[in-house]
Amino acid sequence: MKFSTLIQATVVALYATMAAAAAIPTFDIDSSTEDHLLAKRDGIRFTGSLYPGGPEVDLTGTLNEIIPELKKLYPDLNTVSTTTTSASSPNPLLAKRVTQKPKYCLSGKPADRYVIYNHALPYLKAIENLTCELPIRYGCFNVYCSPAPRANVRLCNLWFTTRKIPCKSFVEVAELIIKNCEDGPQRGIRGQIVTSYSGIEFKVGIGSAECLGTNSGLS
Repeated sequence: MKFSTLIQATVVALYATMAAAAAIPTFDIDSSTEDHLLAKRDGIRFTGSLYPGGPEVDLTGTLNEIIPELKKLYPDLNTVSTTTTSASSPNPLLAKRVTQKPKYCLSGKPADRYVIYNHALPYLKAIENLTCELPIRYGCFNVYCSPAPRANVRLCNLWFTTRKIPCKSFVEVAELIIKNCEDGPQRGIRGQIVTSYSGIEFKVGIGSAECLGTNSGLS
């Protein structure tokens, strides 16, 4: 193979690798991303309807706050999940299982598994058909937060202006973290992913960061 041909093949391979990585860029834990795990405030704006022809929604807050309001508009809204073992009830068999976690799964204090599966996840699934508005200014915002047991789900705006994305795109990323980032004998969950929807970059994080609002408890 000629040297010029080798250079060309190397460049093509490099661009292909970069394009694949850009599809769903992820963060491993380091000083820069760790700082961004913390939310600046609680709550985002939700708009739209849960199904075609349904009542229009325009609510701002955490899922803890808006789900009761959604149930007034949609009395048949189901936010109940199958009971899941709490992180406070460790499974000794899992302590022996060693699996290679994706880079977006982070070490540190995880979210309580029971809270994520039985409260946060059903709430996230309930708002899939709404539009999620990422508030103005770069930063993360608690979409769901439980102070005890500690668990939160964050959505981060990676731009300086207000952006809107289908909540479903956010929920799907959160589900990916929940599915792949259970860790340790207590199966806590902690991770974050940076991705984009139609060119709008956003980040989703799950962990045990502090709740900032006054109405962020379990409901």
